[in-house]
Amino acid sequence: MKFKTIAIGIGGILVFGTLFAKNKASQISAIIQNLKFKVSRINSFKLKSDHILIDLDLLLQNPTPEEFSLNTGTAIQLHKIEVFTAKGIKVADAYKQVNNIVINAFGEMLLSNIQVIVPTENLGSTLYSFVSQGTNTTLITKAHVTILGKNYII
Repeated sequence: MKFKTIAIGIGGILVFGTLFAKNKASQISAIIQNLKFKVSRINSFKLKSDHILIDLDLLLQNPTPEEFSLNTGTAIQLHKIEVFTAKGIKVADAYKQVNNIVINAFGEMLLSNIQVIVPTENLGSTLYSFVSQGTNTTLITKAHVTILGKNYII
């Protein structure tokens, strides 16, 4: 009888954890889609044979009326952000282990020393895309997060 109670308790915790993770992922996804990214400062710029390595500070802006909080210890972690043009051309990968982000409604937060890798194989088509779109350049981002040990792409 005691084993059955423990098994039911563990099963309940696993179901609750999965539902919590999925709910949190959808909440985060809705706000992340509205976040604005602005380069605050470029700390270093290195040209390699197959990519450009940039170390920069990034300003995250939350234009929504809701607070964005990723302050969950290690339960939720942001690992990587992929950046694409509207045509699906990969522009860059940004790497930074972050698990403590709090941006008030209509607020901003500075993330320092983010490593950005820009592959040079598509550099020509990427630059052409930016020039042809002018100020209407649309970039699509995909955030790689881990929520309670499961990986999600938002």
